[in-house]
Amino acid sequence: MYLYLNDNLNDKDTLTAHIKLNNICSGGCTNCGKYLKSLCLCTPYNNIKKELICSSWLRIIDSLFNLGIKKVFFTGGDPFFYEDLDKIVNFALQKGVEVNIVTTGLMDIPKTLSYDGNIILTAFEYRNYKHILKKFEKFKNVYIYYIDDDLYKDFKKYLKKNMNVIKCTVNK
Repeated sequence: MYLYLNDNLNDKDTLTAHIKLNNICSGGCTNCGKYLKSLCLCTPYNNIKKELICSSWLRIIDSLFNLGIKKVFFTGGDPFFYEDLDKIVNFALQKGVEVNIVTTGLMDIPKTLSYDGNIILTAFEYRNYKHILKKFEKFKNVYIYYIDDDLYKDFKKYLKKNMNVIKCTVNK
């Protein structure tokens, strides 16, 4: 689990937790584990020895909420591979925590996932944008982080009103 504190340290609403649920990812991104815009959205592959079970994550989220965490980013690998993602997300939402799911967009959205809030797409190194973006039309907010202007030119025609594009740089 990674914790990140926003620049405005006087505002408790900025306390943010980055929770890496698993190591499983189908992305194979060249920038795996790098920081985007000073915020670690994707965490290095293969640095978890054992996944936690759902009940452990629920206790951790409860503790984080009691410490004042107001926003959580579920990362991986890819959180869509985590079997109990829906339970964890719904628990955080019931606590009043803002939920963000960070994904490559390559994996199918789990059928059990009832969440339709914030999605962050980080791995736009692929050319199947139309298929990826179509999957995320139902979500309220989709934030697409990209690093290559040529890729943006390719996928911008598939953007919908719920999709926000963010150009970023990769910190080495």
